[in-house]
Amino acid sequence: MCKAIEDMKYDARMEGRAVGLAEGSRQMANDMARKMLQHNEPIEKIIEYTSLSYQQIQELAQQIQ
Repeated sequence: MCKAIEDMKYDARMEGRAVGLAEGSRQMANDMARKMLQHNEPIEKIIEYTSLSYQQIQELAQQIQ
């Protein structure tokens, strides 16, 4: 196959992998925040451990109520 096509396929795979890793990291942070909320951890601690914003944590808190 043409080198340009191979390069485009490689770039697409790498982009897909990066998107997948970012999604997995986001989901892990959300899961951790939910668990911490269920254990009544302070929001400041959740922000520190998950790097989620105050708003994101508030939204998660509303979902579990």
